[in-house]
Amino acid sequence: MKGKIIKFLLFFLLIYGLAQSQPPLPRERVREQIETIRMWKLTEALNLSQEQSMRFFPLFNQWESKQRQLGQERDRLLEELKVVLKREKPKEKEIRDLLIKLEENQTKREKGQKDFWGQASEILTIRQRAEYLIFQRDFEKRIREIVKDIREHRREKR
Repeated sequence: MKGKIIKFLLFFLLIYGLAQSQPPLPRERVREQIETIRMWKLTEALNLSQEQSMRFFPLFNQWESKQRQLGQERDRLLEELKVVLKREKPKEKEIRDLLIKLEENQTKREKGQKDFWGQASEILTIRQRAEYLIFQRDFEKRIREIVKDIREHRREKR
């Protein structure tokens, strides 16, 4: 346990130090670096065998990519809906059509999640799947905290 805490602190200090000492990186490059770290930490947290890693990560990457695309589509649809609603007299048909597209998007996201879990259950043990859920929540929380700290630090410099 003590070793995991030390590794996390070193990881956090490394990311925080890099963020502070260098100009901002392009968003895509930052995302790639975070995904690389996620894969490394996930392999460690789940204690994945080489065979499991070779089967799980292509599935995980494909699912993440599809979820990201669907998220971007959802954001685009929501922006469209926002524009339509700001009009003086928005047409109900436009609103309805956008709501239908948003529902379809949500259905695709949910189906993708279900398909991912179905395939992941053939690769991961029940314990690894449970550990995965906890890891994902904790990792995303840590990343949000790091981003928040970086933003606050940048504001203080101004």
